[in-house]
Amino acid sequence: MVLTQFASSPAPPQSFAVAPNRQQLRQMNCYLDQLLLALVALTDVDEDTWTAILEKISSSTTTGQSLTRKYPIPAVAPGQLDMEGIRLLAMAIAYLGAHYQELLRRSVSLVEQTKEQGKNPLQTVLLSEYARKFTSAWQAYGEKQGGEAHIPLVPITSDRLLSLLTELFFFSSQDGPRRLWGVLATMVSPA
Repeated sequence: MVLTQFASSPAPPQSFAVAPNRQQLRQMNCYLDQLLLALVALTDVDEDTWTAILEKISSSTTTGQSLTRKYPIPAVAPGQLDMEGIRLLAMAIAYLGAHYQELLRRSVSLVEQTKEQGKNPLQTVLLSEYARKFTSAWQAYGEKQGGEAHIPLVPITSDRLLSLLTELFFFSSQDGPRRLWGVLATMVSPA
């Protein structure tokens, strides 16, 4: 299982050099939700695997915080996580990505091959199904935010859909949790 593979993987730091403000936390939460939606759209991860990952990660925290209440199944419900929740979700996404690393590798390779051939990658069976599932989930995500939208949801372009796959592949490596944390840290860093 993926958790065994990452037993020796360094976890992300507990916090950033500068504490994020509420808007930055929301931005991080939304980015992680995009990654999770993309991963679920591609893999159809089952609830048992998702729950096992969340429970294992939650049990390793000092606060004992559990994400299983906010993310009980591998689907996204817009919410506001605190710093520890952001950290746990980032770890879960990286670990789950590692579990499906070969599928992510094949998907990224398919994107590159079809682009080299001058074709639209989203016309392949695998990627068109991924795009359909992600788009549907993203629309549902936006609807769940309703009138209380914390961050205006921008439409997801074809390029962004494909970019999410590359990012997930990048975060699926042994050092994925730290890499993802580094990306999140850029959202806090002053410009």
